Amino acid sequence: MKKKVQLNNKILIVACVLLVIAIIGTAYALYMQVLYGNETNTIVAGTLSINLHEHEYIDISGKDAIPLTKETALSQTNNLYNFDLENDGNINSKYTIYLEIEEEEGTESIPTNCIRYILTKNNVARTDQLLSEAPTEQNTGENQGKIILDSSNYDSNSKVLVPGEENANKYSLRLWIDEKATTAIANHVFKAKLKIVATQTDVE
Repeated sequence: MKKKVQLNNKILIVACVLLVIAIIGTAYALYMQVLYGNETNTIVAGTLSINLHEHEYIDISGKDAIPLTKETALSQTNNLYNFDLENDGNINSKYTIYLEIEEEEGTESIPTNCIRYILTKNNVARTDQLLSEAPTEQNTGENQGKIILDSSNYDSNSKVLVPGEENANKYSLRLWIDEKATTAIANHVFKAKLKIVATQTDVE
C-alpha cells in the first residue's frame, strides 16, 4: 500500500510539472508573436493581425525590374503594397516591422543600394530613401541584420499598438529600382516579405 501511495505521488508530481511547463509555454506564446504578411488576416495567439492587400510577397522581377524615376514610380500601382497592423487582444503591444529579403536559388538579388522605397503610415510619409539607408536590427538573434521599416521599440514617433480596429495602423510601402541603378542589375530580382515581431506591454 505504501509503494502504491509513493507511485501515485510521483505521478502527481510529474503531472504538476507538465502542467507548469504548459502554462509557461502558453504565457510565452501570448507574450510574443511573429507574423508574416499574406493575403488574408493572420492572427497569432489572438493578439495581432496583419493584412497585406493583394500581394503575398514583394516582388520586383521581369518587366518590372527596370530603373525608374521617382515621378514614374509614383504613377504606378504594381509597386505599391498596402497593409494594416491591428491589435486584436486586450493588451498594448510593441512591434517591429521587418523587411525580410528572400534569396532564390539560381537567381541574383538586386542590391539594396539599388532599391528605393517610400513608407507611408496613416497617410503620413515616414521614409523616402534607398533600402541600404534603412536601419537594420542590431541585436543578436534570428532578426539580426534585417531591415527595419517601422518599430515602436526604436522610434519614439511609433507608439505602442493599442487594442481595437479603430487604432489599427495603415501602411503603404512602395518599392522600385532607383534611376541611378546600372545595367549590372540586368536579370536580377528582388523578393521579400514582411515580418512583424510583437510583444505585449503595459506601456501606454
